[in-house]
Amino acid sequence: MDLFEVETAFHDVIVLQTVLEEVKNRSLPLYHRVVSLTKNEDKRFYVFFNEFRLETYVPRRHGETINDRNDRAVRQAVKWYGEHLAQAIKSRRSARCPSVVMISDDRDNLRKAELDEISGLSLSNYVSGLEDANRLLDMISGNREERDRKAGKVELIYPEYFSLSKFTTGIKAETLHQGVFNVSPYNYLEGSVQVPAFDRALLVLGRENSNRAVSGDVVVVEILPKDQWKAPSSKILEEEIVNKNENADTEEGEAVVTERERRALQEEVRKTHGQSKEGRPQPTARVVGVIKRNWRQYVG
Repeated sequence: MDLFEVETAFHDVIVLQTVLEEVKNRSLPLYHRVVSLTKNEDKRFYVFFNEFRLETYVPRRHGETINDRNDRAVRQAVKWYGEHLAQAIKSRRSARCPSVVMISDDRDNLRKAELDEISGLSLSNYVSGLEDANRLLDMISGNREERDRKAGKVELIYPEYFSLSKFTTGIKAETLHQGVFNVSPYNYLEGSVQVPAFDRALLVLGRENSNRAVSGDVVVVEILPKDQWKAPSSKILEEEIVNKNENADTEEGEAVVTERERRALQEEVRKTHGQSKEGRPQPTARVVGVIKRNWRQYVG
């Protein structure tokens, strides 16, 4: 958003209704910033109501996730808009038809756009072609880390989140679970997530398993294999006194859990929750996605 608000770049931008609604669902402050851009006459940001136009509306296919349907709606709108502009200036021989470019950081979306002969670029690739690109690239979240990673300077600290379609399917199949992440007031490395499927909360232990979630986030969790279940800590632990990797015993290699094993784990959780929990290992999970952030904005 900071990048889009720069006065010297990003003019003549079409904000699709599909995208605007997704932004509204994820963050009201960001939504209001997008709307304010559409009122800035110098920036020339326009909302195109693609869901209400016959040529650009796409019905959801059987078995298709909402995320995949929305991506398809975006591609359809980009394709139609390019054809619409070409048709509109056809009679004006001297006029040059502007290019319509879809900006997306979703690799699968870009791949499908290429197959449909739709112009698509990642945000960083698009910005690389603008004037003052070096300054603008520094405003892209994670861009510097990505360049350093390609150069071999930085390694990934946390596991990547599952894709939206993957955890939507998992929640529907009840092999993944959604709930609010709460951090223990006595141990900052210990959290819990209460989910509808079970009577008791699932434990989330360690920095790696909490995977960048903060207290109050709505998260998606995956139950760990039973041999990785642990008992809640009885120690009071403060961040200042910890100087070692608290996940050292679980970092040997990420366990690959099959769909069948995931389903079997659900029953194991129910059995364990039905027993006395004192001193026993409890069902333990890891965060694999964040649906809604509980972050606050600060000025400094």
